[in-house]
Amino acid sequence: MWASSRGAFRLGVQLPRWTRASLRATELHRQLATATRTQHRYREFIRPDAVFALAFGATMADAIRKCDTLYEAGDYDEAYAEIMKAQDDPSPEVRWRIVRMTFKVAEKTGEAAAKTKAINEGIVALEENLKLAPNCPNTHKWIAILLASKDQHDSLKHKIEEAFIIREHLEKALHYNPKDGYAHYVLGRWCFQVASVGWIQRKAAAALFASPPESSYEQALEHFMRAETLNPDIFNACFLMAAKCFLQKGDKDKAGEYLKKCIEKKGKDQESIRNIEEAQMLAKKHKLF
Repeated sequence: MWASSRGAFRLGVQLPRWTRASLRATELHRQLATATRTQHRYREFIRPDAVFALAFGATMADAIRKCDTLYEAGDYDEAYAEIMKAQDDPSPEVRWRIVRMTFKVAEKTGEAAAKTKAINEGIVALEENLKLAPNCPNTHKWIAILLASKDQHDSLKHKIEEAFIIREHLEKALHYNPKDGYAHYVLGRWCFQVASVGWIQRKAAAALFASPPESSYEQALEHFMRAETLNPDIFNACFLMAAKCFLQKGDKDKAGEYLKKCIEKKGKDQESIRNIEEAQMLAKKHKLF
């Protein structure tokens, strides 16, 4: 499909502006993904560079750069405002960031209806994004994150079905970008939650599925450790979850070490503050320091 589109450009066929932009977005994403996989320097974000600026102009490149910087700093409202400056751009790199920031802003409000709306609309938008760029690791990752962020499910069967889908998208995200520490963290959360399922729910799941999702605290810990290795400056939630795994394994020394890391890793967003409070509570409960 792309070969025929490039042929149209060579033959001088004048395509509509939106179509031309979409084609440039598809080819640009392919080139960036291939280059970064080859060079093994793909983190959570594809950083804008001269290629972005040449293909789309300074507005998109600047919006992405500022959005990512503000997002990593926990300034979600400002990050949302920046990426929306490029909202008319069809690039997959813009589309998944808009979904990310729409969700984070909605989540920040604490309103269940706003969060649910952002999740449902975001999943639809990301699925459309995959049609344009099926190998985009961040699109796969954020589909998984949104599905995992649902507060309610129609039934236990539906919840288990989505658990399989979450794992599938995270595995694809890591296949296309094995250096993404955040994806490892999210998969670690998935493993931890599955490992924490009680006996009654396990029996119910076994009655619905021949092979329900399975995991362990050891597998979860492996992903949290990998996330830290890939991104030593990762957010404190990763340290908190690693500490919980160590507690499950009975290793109080390592649990205390990672609870301290969580507490010392300051963050301005509400989630980071809650993580610090939980880490302090766990340390006191288990008399770790």
